[in-house]
Amino acid sequence: MRIKEVLFIAGIILSMFLFIRFSGFAIQTVISSMTIDVGIRVIYNTFDGDTTHFVEMTDSELETISDLTLERTLYGKIIFNEIINITQDAQNYIIDLDSNVNISNNSIQINTKNLTSFINVATFYLYNLNFSNPMILRNGENCSSSICTIISYSHGILIFTVNVTDSSVYSANETPAAEEEEEEGGGGGNGGGGGETEENVTEVECEKNQDCEDGKACWNNTCVKLFDIDIISVTSPVNLGSFFHFNYLLRVYQNLNQKITVEFWIKNESKMATSSYEIVYINWTGAKAKASQILIPKNMTSGTYEFYIQAIYGTYMVQSHRTIEITVKDNTAFIKLRGVLGTTFYIILISIILLLALIVYFIILRRRRLFFLRYNRRKKKEEEKRRELSAKKGNFLPKAS
Repeated sequence: MRIKEVLFIAGIILSMFLFIRFSGFAIQTVISSMTIDVGIRVIYNTFDGDTTHFVEMTDSELETISDLTLERTLYGKIIFNEIINITQDAQNYIIDLDSNVNISNNSIQINTKNLTSFINVATFYLYNLNFSNPMILRNGENCSSSICTIISYSHGILIFTVNVTDSSVYSANETPAAEEEEEEGGGGGNGGGGGETEENVTEVECEKNQDCEDGKACWNNTCVKLFDIDIISVTSPVNLGSFFHFNYLLRVYQNLNQKITVEFWIKNESKMATSSYEIVYINWTGAKAKASQILIPKNMTSGTYEFYIQAIYGTYMVQSHRTIEITVKDNTAFIKLRGVLGTTFYIILISIILLLALIVYFIILRRRRLFFLRYNRRKKKEEEKRRELSAKKGNFLPKAS
């Protein structure tokens, strides 16, 4: 066996080794100490900021929640002033706050038909308002003082208490000029004929997130990009009822030296399958891969799911998601990222290309050997014929070497 053939065989063995080694490779992850209650499950993935972390609570703790808080840092917040027993609203061991509480731009609504425990006194916050003297609206009309009471309004944040009794929509609007004049009580002794003093106005880049382009947020009156986040790999298979490990990439553009909240959840056709979160301390800039985990419930079924991840810091939030295919067989879930060409794919691709290159090289090499072998045989036969003809004619030609 020649050296080139030995190299060819060695190349095939190496390629097969790489294929077997990496086609089933699993990422080793670090298991955190976070525990998740698998009893009553609260769905609250659309909320962030100071939102109560229901995922850390047992069923008994969900019965006596003090200062229950729901916040969306771009729009507003709700704080309930009394102790809330949220378990009374569980349906099939699930409490869906995402579908029944709406905190959006200048609007707060609670579906009290499904969340009867929220029929209580609460403090509402509306963020990023641009009014000079706001009034509270209930279903588009002035909210009576027996239901709504303004606490304060400053820097675009309106704080007011609400006696929640139904599923009304609460919002704010500018107080009409006629009502402002009545409140002022007719002016009088502050006259003096002086005109208004113009204040020096400092021009800022932004006042709210809507002033910034996509991918940036208004932070300290400046449009900035703080960080990005993406899911990069998953570990499969995993037993139902146990933790599913995955890796995500956190790209930090400004060193915050602060903690951020990273939330992740898996849903299928708007139905939440599982969710969790973790706290990450950012003290670096650049990209860093992080390992985490999420519980795969025992009732998980085969299908196509969306795997979401979002990072939150104050009013700044980024989100991404990946489509995953989950196949459940014999109490085991096989999870695959759809449409993601990860490290495994490229290693396998390179191995296949290398194998094909070696095969082509071997074929070319063998054909060249056969060509020269046939050429030499033909030349030898021609020399022998010439020698035979010369011998018949009495001429002698030396034998070809």
